[in-house]
Amino acid sequence: MIISYRGGGEISIVSSGLNEGSYSSIAIDGKEYSANKCGLNFVIYDNNAKVVVDSVAFNTSSMSVDGFRNITAVLGYLSQYKQIINSHK
Repeated sequence: MIISYRGGGEISIVSSGLNEGSYSSIAIDGKEYSANKCGLNFVIYDNNAKVVVDSVAFNTSSMSVDGFRNITAVLGYLSQYKQIINSHK
């Protein structure tokens, strides 16, 4: 599924269940942000700042409530936020 968001960009979402390969893709303007883990994958996007602020997955086939955070991506997001904050000082 491809959807447009305010500001003119595109979000592409592809998902397959456990029996179909357990694959997740959430790309914003062609860049992949999904944690690509089994279960529910979320990417949180700040439309005002035009930056992804988090990427996390929760395994719904497990009894555990632990999530998986795409920490490499999160560090990149924090760097982008720092640049935005500094540009507004």
